[in-house]
Amino acid sequence: MVDLSAYKNPPLMAIGDSLYQGVRSITIRKDMMALSTPRLVAEALGLADSFTYPDGERAILTDMERWLRMLTDGGLTAIGADYAANFSYWSSAPVSPSGCLAFDNVAIAAAQLQDLWQATPATAEAELAALLPNFTGNLLEDFEALSGDLATVVIRAFNTRFTLNPMADPDLASMSQFDWARERAPKRLLVNAGSNNGLYQMCFNADPNQRMFFGPDDSYIDEFAAQLESLPDAVEHIYVCNLALPRTVTNLMPIAPDEPWPKSDYIHEYVQPGPDAYFDLYENRFGFGYGRITGAEMKILDDDVDAANAKIRSKIRSLPKNRARVRFINTKRMMLNYDIKHLGEEAGRMVRVRNPLWYCGKIKLGTKMIDTSRGYRGGGMMSLDGMHPTTVGYGVMARQVVRAIEAKEGIDVAEIDNQHNFDRDTLLQDVPGLWTLAMWLYRNFRRSVEAPDQDRMKLLKICSRPQ
Repeated sequence: MVDLSAYKNPPLMAIGDSLYQGVRSITIRKDMMALSTPRLVAEALGLADSFTYPDGERAILTDMERWLRMLTDGGLTAIGADYAANFSYWSSAPVSPSGCLAFDNVAIAAAQLQDLWQATPATAEAELAALLPNFTGNLLEDFEALSGDLATVVIRAFNTRFTLNPMADPDLASMSQFDWARERAPKRLLVNAGSNNGLYQMCFNADPNQRMFFGPDDSYIDEFAAQLESLPDAVEHIYVCNLALPRTVTNLMPIAPDEPWPKSDYIHEYVQPGPDAYFDLYENRFGFGYGRITGAEMKILDDDVDAANAKIRSKIRSLPKNRARVRFINTKRMMLNYDIKHLGEEAGRMVRVRNPLWYCGKIKLGTKMIDTSRGYRGGGMMSLDGMHPTTVGYGVMARQVVRAIEAKEGIDVAEIDNQHNFDRDTLLQDVPGLWTLAMWLYRNFRRSVEAPDQDRMKLLKICSRPQ
């Protein structure tokens, strides 16, 4: 058996999904993981140099921000070559360049709650054996698979195989995220999971019929609580995030029912929330398909996620060891406070930073889609996909974790610096100039294909309208 004695009892570990792995603009890349919420917490605790995270040398298949920039520098040929290189690298089952046997951040993008104890390098290997024949490494030939469920499974499998066994040691092939937490017994464990059990699908697909699903009779919630309870006593503190409400997710932007081409992304210029604080109609501004959600349907989705939060909290707190060492991070409340989509920029919280490239003085970053039109970049807390934060957004999440650590452990932790996070975010410092135009054209194309028949001709005209 491999000797893991040098990896015992780290001061901090993290498990979970994409929001803890550090995904940005539906891209999984080493430099993004270096700016994830757990890594920013590690920095505040003075652990930045020792806190390890997956260090694969290429993005896991897709690289959205890089490819957008390539459109004007090499075009589709360059993008295709980059995708082929990514595919070749991850198909080869690479090992960690650093020789690390175990990472401190083992959160895995697209992981569902049950994957925290069920998904292992061995299960990932089996998935890859079954699904890789559907991929060729040629972007044009793989395009359909990349926009479907196959891509999610393959990307997650590549990610799982490497993140949970970075040196491809056969003795570690059965290790899950929870297995690593038990084996290493960190002093602090950060946990963020559950979004992929329904919330992500609600918001990325704008699916009003989606509901949170945690197994028959919510058995995954029961097991999640039991897994936390089973961690060794050396795990002194556990910090668990709850789920944000769909209404606060940036990708779900309001539209006027009778006007499919809004004046701008500054929504209060053309449409206001109703007396129930919901807009009449929402759409997924970015996604592989097109969907709409009414305000009444959004309320139902919010209530469904709220009920899931209550079940998870209640089940975790029903166990004695969990009551003593688990503290909850209120991501739901944080996102409601920053929900300028519904509150407006005056009432909602925004992050203020300086950037002389934009204009003199302070600029405000909020939870709208990034907008590069009219010489001003709106949004900024969320990345291009509207689902995952920028470094600034991850920093806001990290602040919530740091405050919980201070309250629970009675220690002082360094402040998370929004300006520093803004300055080192390569997306915010260099937003692809084509982004806003590409986003609207892509949105309109999806509408023309999938909107109701009575809208189709009108939408096709809009797609051809000069931008």
